[in-house]
Amino acid sequence: MKRITIIIEKDEDDYYIAEVKELPGCITQAKNLSDIFDRLKEAIDLYLDILSEQKKTEITKTTV
Repeated sequence: MKRITIIIEKDEDDYYIAEVKELPGCITQAKNLSDIFDRLKEAIDLYLDILSEQKKTEITKTTV
């Protein structure tokens, strides 16, 4: 299993911005921390789906 680094920062409009370092461009935002993790999971799933389609390979996803 590969570990990923997630960086969460709060911007000037009080939104939380989450970025996955190992997945360039995989970024999401939410008004509170309880929502950011749901949105982050969705962003990662979409990113991996697109990557899988581009490479014509299947990527196995696990829940952590």
